[in-house]
Amino acid sequence: MKTPHTLIMVFYVQTLVCYLNIKYIISKEVIKLMNDCKSLSFTVIGGDQRQLELIKIIVDKKGMIRSLGFTNTDIDKVWLQSTDILHHYDTLNPDLFLSDIIFLPIPCKDKNGLIPMKYSTSSYETEKIINNIKKESMVFLGKCDNEVKKIVFYKGLNIIDLLKNEEFSIMNAIPTAEGAIQIAMENSYITLHGSNCLILGYGRIGKVLSKMLKGIGANVFVATRKLSDQIWIRENGYQAVDITNIKDIIPIQNFVFNTIPFLIINSTIIPFITKSTLLMDLASSPGGIDLDSARGVGLHVRLDLGLPGIVAPKTTAMNILDTALRLYNNNRNS
Repeated sequence: MKTPHTLIMVFYVQTLVCYLNIKYIISKEVIKLMNDCKSLSFTVIGGDQRQLELIKIIVDKKGMIRSLGFTNTDIDKVWLQSTDILHHYDTLNPDLFLSDIIFLPIPCKDKNGLIPMKYSTSSYETEKIINNIKKESMVFLGKCDNEVKKIVFYKGLNIIDLLKNEEFSIMNAIPTAEGAIQIAMENSYITLHGSNCLILGYGRIGKVLSKMLKGIGANVFVATRKLSDQIWIRENGYQAVDITNIKDIIPIQNFVFNTIPFLIINSTIIPFITKSTLLMDLASSPGGIDLDSARGVGLHVRLDLGLPGIVAPKTTAMNILDTALRLYNNNRNS
């Protein structure tokens, strides 16, 4: 019989193996480029801790980099040590758009249509930034909406939405799952080991999260619509649940993790949930939990978006750069 210590060790080993397997997809060409960033020029405009870490990584790799939107950070310390390769701008400058690779935030637009800039009081419309980009540059961003797509199509720009890239999304699922587990531990008086955990959805995040939770020793339930997913769920040792029947098993759950971006936990399901259950919505808008209704009856519910940038910004920055270099290299050789 496995002890809790053994199960926790198994969890860490499984997590490491999962991460190493995913990192194996990075080609030799990308590794070469990572060691030779100095042959390329980069621009980072706006963002959060992920983009700040991205700047530091590129500087460490001796890549020439231009940045905008980092006036309220420790970027000055990096700049003082790297004045020959790091060029920071306080205002919009044409030189920002001369780079081989340009990084915009994930997402690239806030609710007001502006580039998110956590570390600056300046504001720029996303469309204005996109309009300044030249065909020769390769641009990486997140959540490219219809307005941005129209400009991209009209100008013939080479823009990659990272959130639609399969390899990046898989790598991004790991810090999302780890962050969800961290938050669950911090917001509960019981251990995940031995608890009942329901995961809604069996996509990238659902797959990684279910494996991690099982490694910890949780009783893992996974709810999906597709029969093929349910077969794989059972094959991997979890309890498969048809999503139309979640009201039958949700009363016994200690933790519920939603990964489905449309409403699942609605007013008909909420009455079956106990007050001690922790509900976590990890899905992008509109999400899968009726937050107002759940809070209205006193349930413990959280909306936890963008976990990779919160719990592992450096790893996420590395994944952004890995993906960008691989795709840039493929594009250059095509």
